[in-house]
This record gives sequence, structure tokens and C-alpha cells, in this order.
Amino acid sequence: MLEVSDEIKNLYASTSQPKHLIIYFPELEHIEDGETVIGLEIPQENIKFESMSLDESICEDDNITFVGCISSKFTVTLYNITYDLNGQKIEVSMTIGDTNTPIPLFNGWVSDVELETNRAYKDITAYDAIYSKISGVDVANWYNTLNFPITLGNLRVSLFEDNLSIIAEEATLPNDDIEISKEYIPESLDALDVVKSICQINGVFGIINRQGNFEYRTLNPDVVAVFGTNYKDATYREFTLSPAGRVVIRESANKTGISYPVIASKTSYIVQSNIFMAEFEKDTVTKRLVAGNIYGNLYNITYRPFEATNYGAPWLECGDTVSYTMYDFEESAAQGEDIWVTASYTILKRHLSGIQNLFDEFSAEGNEGTTQFISDIGLTWEIETDLEKASSAADENKISFSTSKYSNVRINSEKEGLIAKLPYRCAKGSFVVFHSEIEMDMGDFDEVEIYYTNYVNRNTHIEIIDSEDIIPVRKVVGNTLHLMWFFSTYITSRSSVFRAYIKNNNAEQIKCKFANSYLIIKGEPAKFQKIEVEREPDKVQFAEGERLDYTGVIIVGIYTDGTKEDVTEICSFDPSEGEAATLDMHSVKVTLEDEGTKYTTSFSIDVLPLVSYLEKGPDIHGMLYEFNKYS
Repeated sequence: MLEVSDEIKNLYASTSQPKHLIIYFPELEHIEDGETVIGLEIPQENIKFESMSLDESICEDDNITFVGCISSKFTVTLYNITYDLNGQKIEVSMTIGDTNTPIPLFNGWVSDVELETNRAYKDITAYDAIYSKISGVDVANWYNTLNFPITLGNLRVSLFEDNLSIIAEEATLPNDDIEISKEYIPESLDALDVVKSICQINGVFGIINRQGNFEYRTLNPDVVAVFGTNYKDATYREFTLSPAGRVVIRESANKTGISYPVIASKTSYIVQSNIFMAEFEKDTVTKRLVAGNIYGNLYNITYRPFEATNYGAPWLECGDTVSYTMYDFEESAAQGEDIWVTASYTILKRHLSGIQNLFDEFSAEGNEGTTQFISDIGLTWEIETDLEKASSAADENKISFSTSKYSNVRINSEKEGLIAKLPYRCAKGSFVVFHSEIEMDMGDFDEVEIYYTNYVNRNTHIEIIDSEDIIPVRKVVGNTLHLMWFFSTYITSRSSVFRAYIKNNNAEQIKCKFANSYLIIKGEPAKFQKIEVEREPDKVQFAEGERLDYTGVIIVGIYTDGTKEDVTEICSFDPSEGEAATLDMHSVKVTLEDEGTKYTTSFSIDVLPLVSYLEKGPDIHGMLYEFNKYS
């Protein structure tokens, strides 16, 4: 949305206010009063009544795709203008009432001038820089002379600064840090193909803004204009679409892709036929990281298809969200009374027309039941390779630790609390991809810190990854903090358990839950398998009535990778240590309960009548000491 005062917005809502269309040709050289002048503003009387139209769009597909790069189109009819306007740069803006603050509408170049039957009228058609300054520009020489490897961020900056005569607005995109190598030496390369690939691989829309600069645009979920019932016509679909339940990237429709998250989802946003895809085709990890970064940009996007016609609001842009209050015919009929529904809608496409009678037509397309939202820009460079593609799922172990309900995490004296313990061990040398989405009730705190460790044993925590290596997504919705992490690492210690801790200096406890959280382990994960007695107690023979003593016993937990962990202190013994020995005791049952599963083992003991025990020649003094100790 353009920055416009509420006063001006209210004036546009009033159809009685006169509007002034300002059409300016900044580079047009002409003669005025015998002198050469550069720059021409068209007088109001030379603009045909209500002849202006502006078409803008970030998506024209049947379902949403995140690419954009659609040229805006401006048309108008001029009267009695004799200058040659073809190819001229054109800047268009509008004022209303007595205000002197113009709202920019269009910035581009005239591509067609057609004379009407009445030769005094010229129909002007103009397109923005995507059509006139990007499309058709060959940048093969630029690409072939780049210093590879290069990050996608540096590549896109160089593309605009070194090749194109337009400015790209500064932006930080999700995959800017992804590094690519040189796989091709193209003979020709259209700049628009490169720009589309940049937008697609980052899950953003490319558009020329009203100032004539290239902009990487994302959807704005916040309502920026409330029309209520102040509209000419409006219809909506009784369903919403969430395109990015997961993201799949692949070279083409007939090739295996990599998905993120790897778990099944109702919807998939599929990125294919991108010229950069094969640059990291051999690197499954990088490809999944790319998909994860796109997912982080799109996962919470939901929109509702609609069409609406209302008074012209030239400060609104594609990607903005507006709200309407519409009559619900079905509910009204069912309940026998008028039911009105207020909902928000995101503008993907707009048609602005007229001048004094200025109207906006907003819309967003979408088909109910769509499960695959395919973004295919048809630009893959095919490359011969005899490398086998790494499987996206078959050789990976996916371990979910999502929770459906909120739970309280107590913060200890060290200002930290355990929020996740996974009952799986990752063998040394395994490669682990970690994804975690955490929802927290913000309560009385403003910020938290999450860190992940390998828990090797009760006394050893190894922080497995530095915070700067984690890719976080942080969003606040209402009073809920949404945090998402995605990272990968090699396990360098012996088989160990993943644990996640939360740090906070203010709260004593925090309500949180995990949504869509899991590990992917390349290599067989080590799972807790059983417990065994590694060392029996120092004493296994007791006199009847003597207190049982299991000093020296060692119970170990054994994992599927063969590693062991001393679990003695968290095991229970039956009969318990300290109980009086009875003649019917022949063994001790050892139990460990972990994550709802019980593991058992046992060891033997021998209980003798006191006389028989004494005949075996025990240490009488030691025995009396033990009796007295427990009595």
C-alpha cells in the first residue's frame, strides 16, 4: 500500500470530489514559444473523458503461484496531441479535490499509438519496464563472465546493477545465501527468465512498482482497507486455499523432487522448471534447504478467491489485503434472517478504470479442492548427468515429535526448561535434518531463546549448532509467538539423544506446543531397545530377614546401534533395596519406564535361613552391622 493520508483516502470514497489525471512524458523533446523544451505534461482538456485504465497483477494463473513478473498495462485516449509518443517514457499520477499530493499510478514506456477514426484522438498503450526494459534483454555474456561460485543474492544484485537500466529495491530474500556453481555456458539468456527464476526460487512476486523500480513483493496479511458494504458488486468463494502445506522443488514434472517438510500434507506448492534447479541437483541437502527456505516464506499463507468492484482506491497495490461485508445468501435462507459476513481478501489482480467515475476491480483466482499448486516457468536448462538422484524419502527416517496440545514448561533456576526430548539416538556419523515449529503463549515475556543439544548421558550436553547457523522464522499472531527452525548437522559424538531447551529470564513457566516438528536421519537411527545387567551387585546372598543391598549393580540401556548408557539411577527394583529378605525371594526384577514403554531385566539373589547362612561362615560382625543399620 502506498503511503496516503486518511484525508485523501476519504476523498476518494466520496464520488463528488473532482479528480485530475496527470500524464507526463519526461523525455519528450518539443518546441514551446520557439524554444526546445524537454518534458511535456498533457493538459486536462486533452485527455478523453473516462478513457484511462490500469491493469496490475502479481498472479494470473488459475491458482496462486509466487513468481509475478507480469507487466502492468496503462491505456488512455488523448485528444489533439500531435507529438510522436511511440517509445516515450510516461509517468502517470492522480490528485483529488484541492489536494496537491499526487498518487503515482504508472511508470513505463509507450508501446503503441493507434489513431481513431477521428484522427484527432490517439489511443495510447504503455507497459512498464518488465515489458520494455527486462524482457528480451540478452544477459548471456554477463552470466558467462560471473565469478562462480556465487550466491543467489549477489547474482540478482549484479543482474540489475550491471545489466538493466532500472533500479531494484533493496530486499533480503530467503535463498540469498544459497551458493551456486557454473553448470552452463548459455549462448543466449533472457533477463526476464533470470528474474522469474530468482522470484520463483524465493517464493516472492516480482513487480515494477509505481516509482518504476523493480520490487520483490510478498503478500501483506494485514487488512489495509475496510470497504464494508461500500462496493458496487462483490462475490466470494466459500473456501480458502493454503497452497504451501509443503514445498516440492524439482527440475520438471517427470523428475523426482525434494520436499520440505517431508511428511505428507494436504497441499503441495511445487516449484519446477527453474534455471537454477540443476545448479544444486547433485546436492540433496542444499536442495532441501532451498525448499525449506521457500516454505518458511509461504507456510502461513491462506487466501480466499473473490471478485469485487468498488470505488477507485489508487493507493492500494496488488498483494494488499482488504475487507468486505457481504450478504450470505445460503445462511440467510437457512436462518430466515439477513446474515452478513465480514472477511478479508488479498488482491492478486486489479483493473482500475475511469477518471471522475473511478472504479477498482479486485480479484484473486483459485479452485476448490486444489492439492497441487504448480509453479512452472518452463526455463530448466537440461544437463546430462550419470549421477543417481538421492531419494527424497526412501532412505531417510522421519521422526515426528509434534504435539496437539499446549503443555506447561517449567523454567528452572538456570532460566531454562526442557521442551523436547526425542526417544531416538542418532549414530555417530549420521546426517540429521531438523525441523521444528513451536507455538508459545507470549504471556508476560517478549523474547525467548531456543537451543538444541545432543544429550550423551546425564552429565553431558553438547550444543550441536551455533545460533547463527539456524534459519529462524519468527511471527507473532495475536498473543501467540510462532517460531520455526530448520537446520542440518552431522553427528560427531557417539550415539546421542536430541533435546531442545528454552531459555527465558522472566517467566517461571511457558505454555508451548510443537507443530509439524520432526527429525530426518540419514543413516539408521538408534532406538532404545532393552536394558541389561552389566554388573551384578557386590552381594547376591542374604540371610532371611537381612536388608537387601544392591550396591555395585550397573544396569545399562542398549540401543539398536549397540551403544550403551548407564541407566541404573532411573531404574526401579522389585523387591526394593532395603527390604527384609524372605525365603521366597530368588530374583530381583529391574524395570525402566521411558516414553510409556517398560523395559525389564533381572538378576538372581539367594536368601538362606539364618542357621544355614551362618553355617556358610559369613562375616558375623558385618551382618550384625547391616541388621542394626536398617532396624
